[in-house]
Amino acid sequence: MKPKDKIIFAADVGSLDELKKYLAAFGNEIGAVKLGMEILTHDLLTGEGIVKYVLEHTSLKIMWDLKYGDIAATVAGAAKEVAKYGKGRILGFTVHCMSGRKGLEDAVKAVKDNFGDGPDAPMVIAVTLLTSLDQSDLNDLGIQGTPKEVVLRWAKMAAEAKVPAVVSSPQETSDILKINPDFIVINPGIRFAGSDLGTQKRVTTPGEAVANGASYIVMGSDLRNGDPLVNARRAVEEIEEVLAKKRLIDILRSKSYKFSIDPPFTLASGRKSPYYFNCKPTYLDPEGMVIIGSMICRKIQGLGIEAIGGLELGAVPPSCAVSVISQVEGEPISTFIVRKDKKDHGEISAIEGDIKPGQKVAVFDDVITTGGSTIRAIEAAQAKGLEVAIVIVIVDRQEGGRENIEKHFPGIKIVALTLRDEVMTDEQRVKVGLPKDK
Repeated sequence: MKPKDKIIFAADVGSLDELKKYLAAFGNEIGAVKLGMEILTHDLLTGEGIVKYVLEHTSLKIMWDLKYGDIAATVAGAAKEVAKYGKGRILGFTVHCMSGRKGLEDAVKAVKDNFGDGPDAPMVIAVTLLTSLDQSDLNDLGIQGTPKEVVLRWAKMAAEAKVPAVVSSPQETSDILKINPDFIVINPGIRFAGSDLGTQKRVTTPGEAVANGASYIVMGSDLRNGDPLVNARRAVEEIEEVLAKKRLIDILRSKSYKFSIDPPFTLASGRKSPYYFNCKPTYLDPEGMVIIGSMICRKIQGLGIEAIGGLELGAVPPSCAVSVISQVEGEPISTFIVRKDKKDHGEISAIEGDIKPGQKVAVFDDVITTGGSTIRAIEAAQAKGLEVAIVIVIVDRQEGGRENIEKHFPGIKIVALTLRDEVMTDEQRVKVGLPKDK
């Protein structure tokens, strides 16, 4: 699934013309549209043909959001109609958990009986607790438990009813996936950082939602307000960054990270450690190199960086990857290499590369432990007359290296693509006395 396919536009609009305007503005930057009570009721009463338009004039999937919550037989009847007439374009339809276990089970059976188990079958999507409700609302409704407890209780019921998908707030996603790791979790009420929350009370950003495990996110006002295309691309970029980081962590775990308490590893400083990072197998891997290069390009975008480099050997391949990717993207960034030993012939230089004094640069290092090698690279760049604006590393071992660099160079921003705690498993963190949750 492409990042844009994870974005569902909440079409809470008042007419077909208004919907057409937004769908045209989004271009190909979203994957589905949520048709809910407002627009479907409008379509029913006016006969504008909104559903027909989406099916016949777009390639978007439809999230059919009427939150069926009647008696089991009625819910099953509605599910049958969606399965019959969805033409393989209905991503799924919502059934409220308040309809009970049998209502959920019968909806699942209706889809299977009328559509089978194929990939185009519409999903039954169990709605747990509306994101507009909090503890005070539950108290008013007489529903026992905290919002999280209610969501998890209903999600467990949905799992037992063989429902494939669940709607919940981002705050409950990780716990829902512990109930059923195969759940497709849909998070509504997604907002960009700093946005007006409106009526939503349990929300997060697109990137954070996907990082927590959401398969799909639903966005409405934050896509509509301002430039819809710019907003959709912003959401896509947030999701891309999160997915890239997840994949980078997977590659690091499989190629570059080792854990052993007895015996521990001996680091370059001579100190013993239960974990060891050798990032070379990751950044010399084709996929790893592209991911690292692309992530760095996003981190330095808009900073006016003209070159990137660091100490040989570790900084060379990733810095070259940044140069290649930046050239392809039309904003070329040069590479420089800081020699470990100054060249004793020719220009007798500590730095190689097509760089000039006064240029704004980024310094790259693969791992920060004490920060010593990074400091050395910064000092060499500054001695050449370069302005070091940012330091980027693949892994911060979280052992004081960042603080050491900041102490020496307080004005330089330091960005780590991943942290030690993010690469370590929960079990490993517990074994070395770190908090289980990273």
